Amino acid sequence: MTSILEEHFDEAQFLVTRLGRALDSPLYTLDEVAEGDEERLLAHVDGLVVAGPSIVETMLIPAMLEGPAPAATAAAMAVLSADEPPVREKFFEHAAEMPEELSSGWVEALARSELIPDARILAGIHGPHAKLCLGALAFRGATVDPNLLDAVDVAEAPGELSALLRAQRAQKRQAARVWPVLEHHPVLAVAEHALEVALLTDDRSAWGAVQRACRAAEPLTPRALQIVAALGRPEDVRALASGLEDPARRRDIVFALGFAGFPEIVSALLGCLDDDAINPVAAEAYAAITGFDAARARAVVRRPDPESLPPLEEDDLDADLGLDPDAELEAVDPAILRRHWSEHRGQFTQGQRYLRGQALTPELVAEAVVQEPTRRRAFWARELWFRTGGRTHVAVRAGTARQRRQMGR
Repeated sequence: MTSILEEHFDEAQFLVTRLGRALDSPLYTLDEVAEGDEERLLAHVDGLVVAGPSIVETMLIPAMLEGPAPAATAAAMAVLSADEPPVREKFFEHAAEMPEELSSGWVEALARSELIPDARILAGIHGPHAKLCLGALAFRGATVDPNLLDAVDVAEAPGELSALLRAQRAQKRQAARVWPVLEHHPVLAVAEHALEVALLTDDRSAWGAVQRACRAAEPLTPRALQIVAALGRPEDVRALASGLEDPARRRDIVFALGFAGFPEIVSALLGCLDDDAINPVAAEAYAAITGFDAARARAVVRRPDPESLPPLEEDDLDADLGLDPDAELEAVDPAILRRHWSEHRGQFTQGQRYLRGQALTPELVAEAVVQEPTRRRAFWARELWFRTGGRTHVAVRAGTARQRRQMGR
């Protein structure tokens, strides 16, 4: 029995990491995530739950407290999925012992455990586990009464508060609380969330920050470029394309141009295809605008495999081996895309935004949140949030069933 439980636990840890990568992939769709890594993760968590309370103190609680992070997430998910409510409460009882380096794993576990309702988590936002509860609500994209958030100290929970405010229909007083304080926060995601809250309330200084970030490489540049791509006029997007000669911004500009959708910038994307480092992202952007089936051209050009591994004594064993999403994309023969554009450019109207070859409409944006690859659908979820004035918020890392509810599906 023990070996079976250990197998469930090992697989659950592995799938926690796999699920995180699948949610930021240029290839996987929401359906593929739901039917693949998420379904498998939940099945292995269920395998642990079946063992009952007997393994909570001996296996699960120690893993929650000792890690590593994927193990803490998997163990906490199992505790929070227990059939017995007193077992589920052990998660909160041990929260005071939670190591800071494992906090993101605890937040994810709490957010993914649908047996714990929003109301139970909301009850803890002013208690000793406020950061944990705020983080889980933000991860879920839960709707919270803004008045309840007014008492949360920005300095005490900057990341959690900015992310949770981002999930609401922001008000000017909320933007005023977070943007001036968090604009230069060292954690980029915190500054990005605060920026978006401010933009939704038409904060002039936030728009000024976007314009500055588009002109020169800085931490907010990738998000600023995407915002201008979504909301800018054709001339604004052409100005973005003019920055492609800047090596520090080139990759981020190419990625953003794929969301702009204007056919007049396609030639700029085609001009990037001869750069081996940018080719896969430029081909992805071209396909996103025109509807070209990039899969037909993938693997025509492949990156060469290394001739041999470095000697063990020269290998960096402490290097970050996290997968770069761009690495999932293979290069495309530039001649194929240029030929495709010469044959189809007459089907596109300048000044009109396109997605996969179709004129962009609000309905198509909503559909993109469902059907686009996961790292691209994050952008479309953001555009849907902007376009609806914050009324439609999709938490793109939450459980897939919750995301579908947020989209009204």
